[in-house]
This record gives sequence, C-alpha cells and structure tokens, in this order.
Amino acid sequence: MLPSGHCVFASSMRRARPVPRVNSAIGTRLALWSPGRGAWIGECPAVETEIRLEPPLHARLHLELPEFLLQSGLRLSIRASPANGDELVQRLAWGDCTSDLDEKGSCRITCPVAGAWSILLDATLFDANGLPDYDATAVLEVQSPLELAAQPGEQSFELAVTTDEWKDFFKQLGRQR
Repeated sequence: MLPSGHCVFASSMRRARPVPRVNSAIGTRLALWSPGRGAWIGECPAVETEIRLEPPLHARLHLELPEFLLQSGLRLSIRASPANGDELVQRLAWGDCTSDLDEKGSCRITCPVAGAWSILLDATLFDANGLPDYDATAVLEVQSPLELAAQPGEQSFELAVTTDEWKDFFKQLGRQR
C-alpha cells in the first residue's frame, strides 16, 4: 500500500514515489486506493510498473417512490455492494457507495471500480424523539446486478420496484400497506 506521506500532488492525479517491491508479494492480490480516486485491484507485478489511479466512478440513481412512502417518516438510503461478494472491493466501497435518497427518490453514489453492483434500499424508521428505531429497519434488493462501466462522467440509472416488493419491504418494517 502507499502511505499518504509518500504521495505528492500533480495537477490532475496523485503520483507516489516507488514503493519497494517485496519478492514474496509478487502475484498476491492487492488494492491501491487514494481518497477521491478510483481503485486499482490486481496482482502485485513482478516488474516495476506504473499504476495510475483513475477518477472514481459516479452514478446517479433514481427510484420512483410511492407517495405514502415519502410521508412515512422513514430514512431511505441506497447502498451499493459488489455483486460478486468481493470483500476487498466491499471494504473500498464502504461509505462512498451509500447515499440518502432525496425527496424525489434520487441519490448519487461513488464506486471505486467498474463492474456489477447489487443495489440495496435501506429504510430506518425514526421514533417521536427523532431517534432511529433499530427494530424497525428493512432492506430491499432493488436491482441486481447494475453494470457500472469504466467511463468518465456520471452514469444514470432508473431503478424499479414491483408492488409485491414494496409489500414485502413494509412487512419487514412491521407495517401493512
């Protein structure tokens, strides 16, 4: 990994000084990442190699929300998780790949790598004091997988939930709609 103390800023990218290669690490799967950049995941190269960290991937997601849901007192957020269950990618994605939905059912997430992502809708009900009721939470897999391409700019996706999926979602919260 590249310690932040070894990085210098260039005009549009970060460059790190060479990191000594450990022969026993050759062929080991590793990830290189820096805040505000995408990630490079691959095998530790056997020869000196320049690795560039490209900008992260941005996606705007929109989900048509039922009117009653907007007035329900729920906090709704979208969470992206690597569809293949890759724990290394999941650790890199933690935080940036989660965003609260606005009143129009939209949010923007940032993902460190391209590929297939599972999209989950998380809901938490708040009590009369404005505190989260952790017994009243629900998770709905909205779309899986969503293919995030390795391309610049923001990618947009329309998400869809069926009536039956909404019903199951509310059952998880202990509500009937």
